[in-house]
Amino acid sequence: MVFSPYEGGAVPPGIAERFDELTTGFEAAVTNYSLNTLQVGFAGHSYGGGFLPAVIQHEMLGKADLYTPGHAWGGTAAFFFSMAPGYAYDGGGQTGVSGSQTITFPTNLNVIEQVYDDDTNVADPRLAIDIFYNCTTLNSEKDFLTVYGDSHGTPPQVANHFLPNSGSGVTSTSLQAWAIFRHIDALADYTFTGDTNAGVIALGNGAPTERYEGVWSDGTNVVPMGVTDIPNPTNYYSGPYVVQWSDLANGPPQISGTTAYPGQIVLVVSNLLSGHIYVEQTSPNLTVGDWSNTIDFIPVQLSQSFTNAITAFPSQFWRVFAP
Repeated sequence: MVFSPYEGGAVPPGIAERFDELTTGFEAAVTNYSLNTLQVGFAGHSYGGGFLPAVIQHEMLGKADLYTPGHAWGGTAAFFFSMAPGYAYDGGGQTGVSGSQTITFPTNLNVIEQVYDDDTNVADPRLAIDIFYNCTTLNSEKDFLTVYGDSHGTPPQVANHFLPNSGSGVTSTSLQAWAIFRHIDALADYTFTGDTNAGVIALGNGAPTERYEGVWSDGTNVVPMGVTDIPNPTNYYSGPYVVQWSDLANGPPQISGTTAYPGQIVLVVSNLLSGHIYVEQTSPNLTVGDWSNTIDFIPVQLSQSFTNAITAFPSQFWRVFAP
């Protein structure tokens, strides 16, 4: 196991430098201790969880960052365990690893995204949902987990943003053991050995064994974990959060306003990052083959307007995304 720290705080070094420091730590451990990189697993929480997609692309898919070339680790087996992630930085772009809205992962990567239901002020669950839906991993090899707190007994088990942390004052250690350590262990065992029992705990698609979180001393079951392949953002607290999904730093463009005129509509697109490539598409319906009026653009400001003709079709659909 390798823990690689990075410089924190709100002052330089910036995102790209922190990312390089993080990955350089992994690479130094591999070199200094002659570690076998055919089988690898990556776990990250909060800020580190947001870095994980770019870490995978850098260390497994050979994508360079601003300072070093990438690698081809994990050729035999690999896993990804993300806990309440922070910003994924527009698919990796701000880390120095070139990225896109679609997050390309290796085909042999097993993926878990985990969020904490009592986290109502730090990390927006939509950040994890965004990564989960946009990564290329098949549903059969990924699960979205929600950990719930339980106050049936004493001390109450609180599923807040800091559940993965250890140290003085942490009292939700039972929930931490069942919801986090048990699932990381199972994911590693299934990934590296193919153990089918571990596979049910790790990626059981909602099997009772996967959801089970233990019992209180009086025999009452602890609130089971939520498991799904189609996480719904409306099931979680709407915020505001310190790390908000809609923040500019996270990169998702938004259609923030529409104005209809005879024969046309004007869309106002905001939350844009200057210098990044975006695509506006409009379609008379949702059939993929009917996309039309594709416009590539690179914004020079945070918000831009686009005029689109309204067709004779009974419905119209627009979207703006980072390819």
